[in-house]
Formats: sequence, structure tokens, C-alpha cells
Amino acid sequence: MTWDLYWETNSYGYKEYLADAQTITGLTIYQTIGNHDHSMYQVGDYNTVEEYKQVVAPTYYSFNVGKVHYVVLDDVECTNKEATTDANGKACYVRDYKDHLVDQQIDWLKKDLAFVPTSTPLVIAMHIPMYKPGGAVRMDGAAKLAAAVSAYPQVHVYTAHTHTIYNVDKTAENRIFEHNAGSICGTWWWSAHETPGVHIGQDGSPGGYTILKVNGTDFQWQYKPTGSDVSEQFRTYDRNRIHITADKYVASGNADSKKSFDPGLWATASSENEVYVNVWNWDPSWKVEVSESGTPLTVTRETQMDPLHLVAYTAKRLNKNSKASFATITNTHMFKVKASSATSTLEIKVTDGFGNVYTESMARPKDFSTDTYKH
Repeated sequence: MTWDLYWETNSYGYKEYLADAQTITGLTIYQTIGNHDHSMYQVGDYNTVEEYKQVVAPTYYSFNVGKVHYVVLDDVECTNKEATTDANGKACYVRDYKDHLVDQQIDWLKKDLAFVPTSTPLVIAMHIPMYKPGGAVRMDGAAKLAAAVSAYPQVHVYTAHTHTIYNVDKTAENRIFEHNAGSICGTWWWSAHETPGVHIGQDGSPGGYTILKVNGTDFQWQYKPTGSDVSEQFRTYDRNRIHITADKYVASGNADSKKSFDPGLWATASSENEVYVNVWNWDPSWKVEVSESGTPLTVTRETQMDPLHLVAYTAKRLNKNSKASFATITNTHMFKVKASSATSTLEIKVTDGFGNVYTESMARPKDFSTDTYKH
């Protein structure tokens, strides 16, 4: 909602945010506090949210819509200890926080749920993810939260913070399905600043938001890229056409900038006729199918970096000898196939867990440049 560093220097804090939010008509907004909504000008987890609670909303609360119980939590434990000054010279603190759902909120949640029948689906919103992409625990307090909601039939946890998209299905273990639901600003607005028309996160997912549709107790969801149709659910890359090197993409950078540029897989040329498909909102219920001249190809999932983000943001920053603060990271939703020809057209069919089908007839060779993928 805000950015603590700029409350004073850019005169944009809670009140300015709230005034802008209230210009959006026909939509009820429920706030979920994030790490940058904690004050740099206070010390301690309680004090850093005092003004937020006065101006915006409680930091944790619940409400009902239809047959679903919604819970908003604050899993950012912000302490702040080291004194510093902001850009205006005003005394403040270095933001210090950790991913922790404190016991006070767990105790409150148990009391809240005492009034909620155990047949009720739950939706929990908080800023920092419970789990890492592979399913390992990230948030301190995750086990206590899982225990507190264990009696409920389905628990959808919506989180943010990473500026990427990934899903963690723990329903067989504890009935929790976590949606790390992407970000409006992608790479903190930077990729489109460096490469207008390419607005994506560090994992290559487009800037956007998740739409959750609820019918009674039935849930369906889709990721919606800003400025694009909801049918856009993946992006394809022709590996034969991609060779990302510092000499080519960081040509104006100094030796240190070139040395720090690591394109991973894409640093070497290939003529193996491989195609990569980034399916950003993938979860195990999805199917990714590719055929060549009617023949199905074997599809494998890999952990790789998105090449478009590498050239649209990371290389652009390093080429200016600027810090690539939000450099490309690997993602777990990249799929690979190997075609028999460099020039065949591949039919790509991606089906989500609700039966929605997304397709592309991929004519090859497919050029790799930022212009190819601009919106």
C-alpha cells in the first residue's frame, strides 16, 4: 500500500494511500498490511503499526462473505533497532523485520474460529508466505497456524511479498493451499522502466493480480496480467534463438558489471531444438501438453531463470553499471520439450485445474527479443 522509505521524503503515507484507494468505486477493499506499511520512524512491533491502525485498518481481523470466513493477519514482526536518518535528514530507523506470525495473533485466531463452524471454508490473507516454492516452511509460526485451522475442510492462504507466483498444495497434509499470488508492480516497476512494454516479475510472471471466484463453498482462481486478457497464462521461448552473454547484453558495462551477470542456462548457445514454456500460475493439477505435427512431445518441468527478465531488467541495469537490485531468479514453473526440427510449428496446450484451456500455435524459429514480447 505504501513504501515506508518515502512517507516523509515523497509525502506519501497512509492518508495519501487511503485517499487514492477511496477513489476506486464499486469495490470494497480489505487491507492486508505488508512490510513497507510498518513505520521506519518507530521501534518495536507494536509501535511500528500504531499509526496504521489509527488511519487504515486493524492489522488483523476477520469477516464473512457468503459461506466463507476470511481472516487477515500480519506476519511481519517489525522491530527496528538501528538508528539512521531518511533522505531529508529526519531521524528514523533501519527497517528490521522477520517472517513471524506472533503468538498473540495465533491466540486471537483460535478465539475467532471458536465462533466459526468447522464446515466453513477459510481464506487467510497475509503478506509474507508460509511456505517456500518447494513446500518447505518459510514463516516462523507456520506450524501453529496450520494447527489452529486444522479442523476446517479447506483453507486457502493468499500471500505476496516475493513479487513472483507460486502455489504450494498442502491439502493432503494439513488442508492448506497457499497461493503466492504475484504482484501488481512486477519487478518493483523497474522492468517496464528499463524496457517499456515488458512489465514482469523476477520469475518472468507478468505484473498483475489473482482473481478468486467463490460460488458457495466452491473456489476457482485465475491470474490476470494487467493490460492483457486472462487467457494469457504462459510464455514460450525458442531455445535455439537464445544466447545471452555479457558481451552482447552488458556491452557498455564495466568489468565488474559483466562479471556479475550470470544468465545460467541461457549463457550457452543451443541447436537442440528445445522449447521452454513459462506457466506462471502452475500447480500440480495443471497439464502442459505439446505436440509436433500431431505427435505428442515429452514435457518436463525444470527450475530455470526466465530469459526475458534477464534481458529486460537485469542486463539493462548492469549495462548502465547500476545495481540490479531485483535480479532474475529461478522459478519452478518452467517446462521444456525437445522438437525434431528447428522450423516445425508446435501446438501448445495448457489446461488449468478447472478445465480452462490456453493454447498457442508456436511458429518456429521464434525470435527472441524484447520487442517480440512487448505489450
